[in-house]
Amino acid sequence: MCSERVSALKPLLLTVATGGGFTFETTRLLQQIGDAIQPVYLRTDKGGLPGEHGLPAGASYVIPQFATVTKPALWRSAYGFLLTFLIAGWVLLRMRIPTVVVIGCSHSVPVLLAACLLNRKTIYIESLTRSDKLSNTGMMVRRAHLARRFIVQWPHLILAYPGTILGTIL
Repeated sequence: MCSERVSALKPLLLTVATGGGFTFETTRLLQQIGDAIQPVYLRTDKGGLPGEHGLPAGASYVIPQFATVTKPALWRSAYGFLLTFLIAGWVLLRMRIPTVVVIGCSHSVPVLLAACLLNRKTIYIESLTRSDKLSNTGMMVRRAHLARRFIVQWPHLILAYPGTILGTIL
């Protein structure tokens, strides 16, 4: 289940790699952070392998895909949510990870929920593609107060959503 050991000398940071633009944005963020942290990934089979295509090396744990807009399936989504929540909680406890940083994907919700219940630092970054309004995931995270820091990447979104912070990963 785990693809690589982690260094005990660097602080651990849990993040999610689900594929496509979310993994690209996560890669850019981790490249900017550099060697200050040791990433640990929860990833889908489409999320990419740590150490390949610019995604920094780190331990990874596979989580299930959720149903999609084009292939909706309530049971698949509920199962994926629950399993992702359980795996995230297990990884956070087992590895004593203090911080979770996620970028916009639907998997953020169960991961942040597990992190909040275990009193970990949580940071949610809305995807760069969300230039007009927050995503449904962002709205859920914000309403449920699942992130201690909520970062948007467009200046006008700070005015529309008080309490958010402006930042960029690019």
